[in-house]
Amino acid sequence: MRNTKMRRCAVKGKFGRVLAALIVTSGLAGTPVALAVTSAAPAAAAVAAQQSAQVNSLGSTVASIAEGQEGVEDNPATTYCNKYSAHWGDGTKCSNGTRAIEWCADFAAWTWQQAGVSFTYGSASSDINANASSFYHWAVAHGTWHAAGSGYTPQPGDVAVYGSSGAAAAHVGVVVSNGSAGPNVVNGDWEIKYLSQFPTAVYYKANENSEAGVPLAGYAALPATAPSSSPSVAVLPTSDGHIQVFSDANGTLGENWYDPATGHIGGGSSVAGMTVQGTPALVARPGQDVIDAFIRNSAGQIVETWYNWGTGSWGGWITVNGGTFTSDPSAVATSDGHDQVFATSGSGTLAMNWFDPGTGHIGGGSSVAGMTVQGTPALVARPGQDVIDAFIRNSAGQIVETWYNWGTGSWGGWITISGATFTGGPQAVATSDGHDQIFANNNGTIAQNWFDLGTGHIGNWVTI
Repeated sequence: MRNTKMRRCAVKGKFGRVLAALIVTSGLAGTPVALAVTSAAPAAAAVAAQQSAQVNSLGSTVASIAEGQEGVEDNPATTYCNKYSAHWGDGTKCSNGTRAIEWCADFAAWTWQQAGVSFTYGSASSDINANASSFYHWAVAHGTWHAAGSGYTPQPGDVAVYGSSGAAAAHVGVVVSNGSAGPNVVNGDWEIKYLSQFPTAVYYKANENSEAGVPLAGYAALPATAPSSSPSVAVLPTSDGHIQVFSDANGTLGENWYDPATGHIGGGSSVAGMTVQGTPALVARPGQDVIDAFIRNSAGQIVETWYNWGTGSWGGWITVNGGTFTSDPSAVATSDGHDQVFATSGSGTLAMNWFDPGTGHIGGGSSVAGMTVQGTPALVARPGQDVIDAFIRNSAGQIVETWYNWGTGSWGGWITISGATFTGGPQAVATSDGHDQIFANNNGTIAQNWFDLGTGHIGNWVTI
């Protein structure tokens, strides 16, 4: 029988060793929906559905692993000595080979790692570690934080974070299902009988909206793309009638072409000299057989290379911005001959820089304050203006808009595209009525709204 007594997991202590975990992606082979990672709405729906199915499967695995640990206690029973912190090498050594530290976060991290979730355990600002608040910081950096009260429905495998805020978290637990009045959670480091008494154990609590009087702050959800077989792919049609397909293939940027008229494919090509991650942003050079590819490297910097599809040759690597970014880049060409490149910085701000493909020169960079954002921005250039509209998800899960004037270097304010919340980032495309059409994913359901760039007016979200 599951016991429902509970205690706080106040977290303290030194960090353990860093365990790097890379997101595993496939190469150019794979499911055909990978070709649809573009701004088109049907493509967004297909990719979102695939991602949602993968995340749901992974979350169920996390929940099953957590439930399988129920009843595991401190050993010896009057200490914080536990096997989960020993797995991470954190805390004080115990005589039996385990380690002693308050261990709710170490337990949650262990369940994720056992299920195959990709993350880094360490002391960097967006790493997961023995501090309960590390799940909040990780989720904000990776675009998966959902504040309590935002309308988000917790999913199996999410980590529930308890505290006056996510940054001030006192406890975390693993969501195994959504109860009638709150999340059903399996918690590490709970006291069995009553507060302030050992031993502590892995315990289950139904409808856990608070823990020892500490409110639920929100959820660190699993990544929107599962680390199993979800390729990081971008595509671009070229004047030879081919579709050029670019992919992060296990840390190497690769390319191949596909002929939609005949079904033929090329032999594939890749560029060395840089370990990359995520989905590249592609910009075709006008009047040339050249595509500029922007992607995040393993250090989190945004870098550029080019590919000549006429000759099959690659360029070298140029760092577009030396800062650290948590999202993939987005890029758009502008009439001054530059590529405008946007990404989410490590501090949660929307940042940009320009790149001159003719000279390789880069700008000084710029960012906009006033909103904590997450994920990859969607960009729409305003016809006949020096202005780019940027749509992105904020830390509350809402889709918000700002604009950037590349002629003056100025930013606009922030407009919320209605109050709905989403689990995935937006995609957007301009239409002939002067609107930007916006699409976003909420747990596998695609919704659409419009934004009038001339007036700032917005429509209502409609489920597709």
